[in-house]
Amino acid sequence: MPISEEVPGNQEYWAAKPDDEFASDLKDAIIRYYRQMDATGRSEVWRRSVRTYYGLDSEGSWRNSSAITYGGEQGELVMLRVNHYRNLIQHMLTMTTASRPSFSARAMNDDQRSLAQARIAEGLIDYYLDEYNLEHDSVRAVEFALVFGEGWLSLTWDTEKGDQYGVEQVPVTGDDGLPVVDEMGMPVMRERIVYSGDISTYVSGPMDVVRDIAKRDNTHDWLAQRMMVNRYDLMERYPDRADDIENMEAKPADSEALLFDYVNSYATTESEDIIPVYYFYHKPTEALPLGRFAIMAGDILLHSGRMPYSDIPIYPLIPSVQFNTSSGYSGNWDLLALSQAMDSLITTAMTNHEAFGVQNVLVPYGSDIEVNDLSGGLRMVQFNAAAGEPKPLELLSISQHTYQMMGQITEMMETLSGVNSVARGNPEKNLDSGAALALVHSMAIQYNNGLQRSYGRMMEKAVTGLVRMLQQYASTPRLAEVLGANERPNLIEFTGDDIASVRRVKVDLSSPLLRTAAGRVQLADRLLERQAITAQQYLDVVATGRLNPILDGPRAELSLIKSENDLLSNGVEVRATPMDNHRLHIQEHKVILADPELRFNDELVGVILSHIKEHVRMAQEHPEIMLLTGQEPVPGSELPPEQGNVPEGAAPAMGGPDEEAAALGEDPTRAKMPEMPKNPLTGQRYNPQGGMV
Repeated sequence: MPISEEVPGNQEYWAAKPDDEFASDLKDAIIRYYRQMDATGRSEVWRRSVRTYYGLDSEGSWRNSSAITYGGEQGELVMLRVNHYRNLIQHMLTMTTASRPSFSARAMNDDQRSLAQARIAEGLIDYYLDEYNLEHDSVRAVEFALVFGEGWLSLTWDTEKGDQYGVEQVPVTGDDGLPVVDEMGMPVMRERIVYSGDISTYVSGPMDVVRDIAKRDNTHDWLAQRMMVNRYDLMERYPDRADDIENMEAKPADSEALLFDYVNSYATTESEDIIPVYYFYHKPTEALPLGRFAIMAGDILLHSGRMPYSDIPIYPLIPSVQFNTSSGYSGNWDLLALSQAMDSLITTAMTNHEAFGVQNVLVPYGSDIEVNDLSGGLRMVQFNAAAGEPKPLELLSISQHTYQMMGQITEMMETLSGVNSVARGNPEKNLDSGAALALVHSMAIQYNNGLQRSYGRMMEKAVTGLVRMLQQYASTPRLAEVLGANERPNLIEFTGDDIASVRRVKVDLSSPLLRTAAGRVQLADRLLERQAITAQQYLDVVATGRLNPILDGPRAELSLIKSENDLLSNGVEVRATPMDNHRLHIQEHKVILADPELRFNDELVGVILSHIKEHVRMAQEHPEIMLLTGQEPVPGSELPPEQGNVPEGAAPAMGGPDEEAAALGEDPTRAKMPEMPKNPLTGQRYNPQGGMV
């Protein structure tokens, strides 16, 4: 059912106007955007990039990398495409997204309840990344950014998703948009299923995110995202406009056609079910205090109302923004011309091989040699020596400059993209050590640091938006599978109130070296040599490529120390336990005392030193725990005696073998002889002197 409510704001501003005027102005803004992209040549670059990425001819012909095609006036050219462009982009994509970023939920307070809610939020983030394809969609956004210069990930709340939890009565509306009444004048009602609601994601490129073309940065007041939606689903959701939706043209207007089929450019049929729908989001501003959210299909405004989110739920991934514009620029576009040059050189070589690859023979007149004499393999050929012997006709020769140019173009593409030969699996022969390979590979990752930062920033905004949506809209209990202790999955029931204390989510990206398999194994090797990890943890890293088995413990310890430092800085006493890493705790706690002003606060200094002394005392009292946890015992602490060793001057334990021997009247220092076997009939032992009794 459409929602239309008055939106307060400056009525001179087009986004605050009444529905009819607003719909017309929004349509004009959409057309202006597409015309601007076409006039600046940006849409043509997008088309060339995506066609090259999928192995198609950038100029629009049917030539592609999946088969050899023939060109020229008589089909004499053998046209071969080698898709280095996609290969390089795929390596950049893998280097950026191979390792999932680590998420840290930040609560408003540091009490136990808030910290527990932060842990629940972190578990829910992992759950939604896996079960709702949020991670898959974020990777797709990176792929869009590499090809189109921009990737956009929308994360919205869909009231028609989730579990069914009730039925409500809603009035039936007629074709005129008014409620239908019965003979008694009462509104006719129908049942509608009520869903709990859930998140919905959508990935798109710049051709599907309309914006103000005059903006010179990405702090947009409004965005309009185009989605391709099934018209019949839309008719069920908006029954009062069902007839208008059904009669809409599936083919877009001429002003939009230039980008409608930017990917499926070789399709021969059109779907009548899928239609473009624009979702308009305007954040709250001075001119529009409550913001605005609208849905428009064609010229039909299906929904118009206040902005239901605190911010625009469309998150950009733009590694590089072109100066004085809000449009992204992809460095991969510089590879398009080189890719064409490579195809031209390979076509030249293949055409020559096709035409002259089969050997021809020059035979002098009167040599008495027939064609059959030269076929069939090894045989004796007799000929007229006076006429001359046959000679091969060499027409296949190709200049070495052609192959050298191919190699140079490949090197230039690798240099411009930052994807070196090691990252592509073709290392130079002089790189024969694992450390050298890991270093060179990490340099390729470091080169694309801007893309990685943009990816982390987009993920940070998206998962923060996810948490806020769950806080705001997850009012009914729902189930989620989160990882508990020892990485075991647990099924929990939650609502938005269970994560109400979480303010935002922080994303941490690992170092470039640790994003490579060689770098992770190299780290595990060094830790294993120092006995800092177990053999099982090492095998987990090698088998799965995940560092969590060896990083979870140290990270948890450091997180605990940081929390303790915050409490100690505020004069709050904290407690040490025998299982703490006492050396690490002391080293980190003493950093608090490096503040000159704090040293004059006797109360705070006393609290901090008291806690440090507690660590020292426990380290001295429990040297065996220090050894078992891989720590060096504190000098002066005594280890417990090993079993069977009694310190000098100490009495033997009661019930020991010496005490038993003394009780039997035996000399405990005398060596004992072995016992003789027993006679099974009499039970007497064998006597060596008298024999068996």
